[in-house]
Amino acid sequence: MAKSRPRRRKSESSVAPAGLPPVAIAIALAAAMLVAFTLLVIGNIDATSPTVDETTHLAAGWSYRALGDYRLNAEHPPLLKRIAALAVGDPWPHRLEATADGDAQARHSLLEAWSMALANPMAEWWFAHHLLYSVRDSAVSRGAQPAAVFAPADFLNDSAVLFRRARLVMMCWGILLGVLIFCWSSELWGVWGGVCSLLFYAFDPNFLAHSGLVTTDVGVAALFFGAIYFFWRICRRFSIANTAAFALFFALAQTAKFSALLLVPIVLMLAIHRWLSREPWIGEKKLPSIESRARRAVAMAAIIAIAVVVAWAAIWAAYGFHFTAAPDPEAAALEENMARTSLTQPALNAPAVSPPGHLPLLKVVEEWAAREQLLPAYPEGAPDAEVHKAQDTTRIGWMGGVLLAANRLHIVPEAYLAGFALLESSSLVRHSFLRGEYSGRGFADYFFWTLLYKTTIPALAAIVASLLMVVMRRERRKVLAFLLWPVAIYLGFSVASSLNIGHRHILPIYPFLYVICGALAASWERMMPRIRFAVAVAAMVIVPLSATVVFAPITSPAPMWGRHLSYVNEIAGGPGDGFESLADSNFDWGQDLPRLRAWIDQHHVSEPINLVYFGTADPRAYGIRHLNLQLGYFAEPELPQREVRIPGYFAISATHFVGATVNPDSRRYWRTYLELHGAKLVGRAGYSILIFRIDR
Repeated sequence: MAKSRPRRRKSESSVAPAGLPPVAIAIALAAAMLVAFTLLVIGNIDATSPTVDETTHLAAGWSYRALGDYRLNAEHPPLLKRIAALAVGDPWPHRLEATADGDAQARHSLLEAWSMALANPMAEWWFAHHLLYSVRDSAVSRGAQPAAVFAPADFLNDSAVLFRRARLVMMCWGILLGVLIFCWSSELWGVWGGVCSLLFYAFDPNFLAHSGLVTTDVGVAALFFGAIYFFWRICRRFSIANTAAFALFFALAQTAKFSALLLVPIVLMLAIHRWLSREPWIGEKKLPSIESRARRAVAMAAIIAIAVVVAWAAIWAAYGFHFTAAPDPEAAALEENMARTSLTQPALNAPAVSPPGHLPLLKVVEEWAAREQLLPAYPEGAPDAEVHKAQDTTRIGWMGGVLLAANRLHIVPEAYLAGFALLESSSLVRHSFLRGEYSGRGFADYFFWTLLYKTTIPALAAIVASLLMVVMRRERRKVLAFLLWPVAIYLGFSVASSLNIGHRHILPIYPFLYVICGALAASWERMMPRIRFAVAVAAMVIVPLSATVVFAPITSPAPMWGRHLSYVNEIAGGPGDGFESLADSNFDWGQDLPRLRAWIDQHHVSEPINLVYFGTADPRAYGIRHLNLQLGYFAEPELPQREVRIPGYFAISATHFVGATVNPDSRRYWRTYLELHGAKLVGRAGYSILIFRIDR
């Protein structure tokens, strides 16, 4: 009788090279993912122009660092902007003095915007433009003419270099967030759970797009997530190191963005959850266990109190430890009065405020209360005349009263209070666009649709599957509180807000969801080795491809880099017609000027193009010869509709094409204009700029 062959035993060697521990493989894969993430972000940095908010953020950050003045962009605390500006040097040497003989006109425009910025918060846009895109006096006369052409030497700064340096600094926040996700997921689900979570994060188009921008969204997501992560570590095993890390992340988050204030109710909710839990609360090394409810309450109160005190100190440190936004209010008031006497930029004009030399906190709070009272009568926003009329009879709300009291008592800096009031007032009515509809008060289902459209399909499937898996396994449910309460509270406040201008505002919920996805590794590890290997390879291929294959070839010579900001998934039909569903920072945020220049060069267009651009970068800095038909904040003439060059090319940003950010009377103006003139779509610059040909 023939001897039967012994069955070959499957071993780990079938999926891992001999001598290489599985943990080492996992760590190597995690490192490779972070490298891939970094390279993709750098690709986006190099391929895109500054987005709408970046110009003001970078200019404000420079003013904080160089001048110790916090009047600009007060609606966001200064930390992230100040850090971004560390890498740009001094774009205007000798502070606000002239760069050289012959640049007096550029200096005057810059100083005028600066002097009016305390009374008129919108002056920050003009200041940012003059700081980053000012031209020498020898080129100013040409700039006043339509279709002006500037050489690089005509500009006082190389804005592309400045933004590249600042963006590379901001990219570090995205890398830090990836490391934190890997760490938390590894502690919960094992090292392969960390790899699984990091895989979805590293190839998330939203984080790839926004990690390379001089904005606050990814930075605050990293600090927000880090604070909850270390609070979870405290609740699992109390230690001085975890307490210090939690207090640091909590404090820095408060100096990054006002949305970080949501950490307060989240931490309180999680503290109550831990207080009620029957799980033992042990301390590291020589620290005693905390057993009784009374001791737990005292310990939790002490931890939170430490974090609050550190945050209070961090806020003062972020504003240079002085109360007033301007270091010398009397000098600032004198500069403002001098600017008013010979104002050369009428758009900067604004009523004088009291007290002079300070940010207009009282005025903002009064207008905020009046606008809120007028909302039922003016759902799209009350006219300024009606607001001013209602101010005298409108009672200031409790929150406004708290801000004014804090200002009187100097509890926190003036700029922090004024910035919060500005943000709340401006959030009452904001023009938003969703799936072909418009609203000034937002949409209740706005973030449902952005989640559905802006998340890759593999990530959506993984989030749903992992949630079901964790809920079904009783022993894993205890981790959900620290991962789902932050998501629920943050998302709840976002849905209640009228600020529906971008999916980026809920980026802080994704790290928690991706950590939950790490639970899938438990099922993966129970598979047969060959199947496990096949599943791992498939995931490593499908997840990265899901963020890129949706970008069908378009008529643009530029590479694939830089398209992640316009990402919408296959459920939404892909980015080809994504602007019909989403706009603004979801799709078109002014990022495609380099591609517009590339399209012009590829098609040998020599005549000036008609341009309706949604952004704050200067097209002239990219050598784009154009007729300016609708630019927001630039020192160049805005031409009337009758000046459209026909026949000719007409380039229009998708946000303006759908009329997403303008008042109801003008929402479909340019789209209707193009239809009436029989314009034909002949190309695109990326996905965000549509290029038409008008022949009649």
